[in-house]
Amino acid sequence: AGAYTCLTRVDTTWQVRVTFIVIASFFSFIALIVIILVIVYRTNPVLRRSSILFCLLIAIGTLLLYASVYMFLWNTDATCALRPWILVLGFSLTYGALFIKEWRLWRLFDVNINTKIRIDDSQLLKGLSLLIVGELGILIIWFAISPFLLKITPSLTAETITYECGTRGTSALFWVLLGFNALLLLGGCIIAFLVRNLPDSFNESRFMAFAIYTVSLIIIVCFAISGTLYQPNVVSVVASIGILFSTTVTLGGLFVPKFLFVFFKDAMVQSLIDEVDRLNKDIRWKQKQIAELQSGSSGHSKSSSTDTTNVNGSPSHSKYSLRGTSGH
Repeated sequence: AGAYTCLTRVDTTWQVRVTFIVIASFFSFIALIVIILVIVYRTNPVLRRSSILFCLLIAIGTLLLYASVYMFLWNTDATCALRPWILVLGFSLTYGALFIKEWRLWRLFDVNINTKIRIDDSQLLKGLSLLIVGELGILIIWFAISPFLLKITPSLTAETITYECGTRGTSALFWVLLGFNALLLLGGCIIAFLVRNLPDSFNESRFMAFAIYTVSLIIIVCFAISGTLYQPNVVSVVASIGILFSTTVTLGGLFVPKFLFVFFKDAMVQSLIDEVDRLNKDIRWKQKQIAELQSGSSGHSKSSSTDTTNVNGSPSHSKYSLRGTSGH
């Protein structure tokens, strides 16, 4: 009779799956709320300055990124195949829309342009469409050559069987896709630098820089872990955490300040007025102190001048005093 060995399946535990499903669902709901609020308050000047259409595209992109987390929790042929499509489409839609709308602001505020220019949403949509088509084109070629599907790897020495997603063939197209998106982030860095001096009501350079830094750091950490620690379930958990964190930073950094001003404008304006009044009081108090010091200094100077005149006006008295002192 042959010997049988029971292999332990290496995969994400159900506790981890439930945790990430709850978190991803919560933030997906937040993204849906953001989409609804953008539509409802589309006439608000704060949102209109940020371009309603591209705000919606960014929010939809974050929704796709949150949805991609579900694909990392199970390793099946379906989830492995859908994972790069949802992730790449959400990434290019979110950050492509963000960078291209900021590029328009830089062009409109560029002092080196003497003629008045107009860049409408349709022109920006063409650029965003080209970006997405490029991403999808690489994905189509990748899946045609070496599809990204489920890989089952048994290990008799460790008595485990590992379920993971991977390419069945060359991974060259994966690196091409990664390089394409690295260029997208590099373009975002350049745009963030160009718009750094825009008026505060349009300036999102700090937020863009922080979002790019967060995404880049998470990508580096994921590759470092996958390269040094061969545990696909751990890599999936780290990737899920990274997607949730970077997407939430992008969503919150872009929309929270806008909605705070939309809903609490009066309170913020009143707070600003109170702060200005306080500063004015401080300035008046300091001016009063300076005036009193100057007045005291002027009075002291006059007194010294009078004393000097009296001494100079009675030289005999001074001489007598000197003589008396000398005689004594």
